[in-house]
Amino acid sequence: MKTSSLSLIFTHGSQNYVERCPNPTISGGCCVFQPKVQVKDNWGWCNGRCPGGPGGAGDGCYDASQNPASTGYPMNECDTGNMNAYTSFAGQIIVVPR
Repeated sequence: MKTSSLSLIFTHGSQNYVERCPNPTISGGCCVFQPKVQVKDNWGWCNGRCPGGPGGAGDGCYDASQNPASTGYPMNECDTGNMNAYTSFAGQIIVVPR
C-alpha cells in the first residue's frame, strides 16, 4: 500500500502589511493574505494552469521529473517557484495587529 504525504509551505513577510485595510470596518492597517493551494497526485499531475504543457489546453501542470520517459516538456511545472501551478483562494485573509 502506498502511503500519502502532505507538504505545507507557508511564507509571508512584512510586504503583506497595508496602511489602509480593505475591510472598511477596520481602522488602521492590517495584513492581507491570499493563500494558494497545490495538490499533486502520484502520477506527477498538479492543479494550476501551465499553458503549452502536456495538459494541452493548460488545465493542469505536470512534474516530468518523476517520469524519465517524459521528453519535450518542462522538467517540473509543479515546482514551488511556478506560481501558475497553484489555485488561488477566491477571497482574502485579513489579520489585524493588536
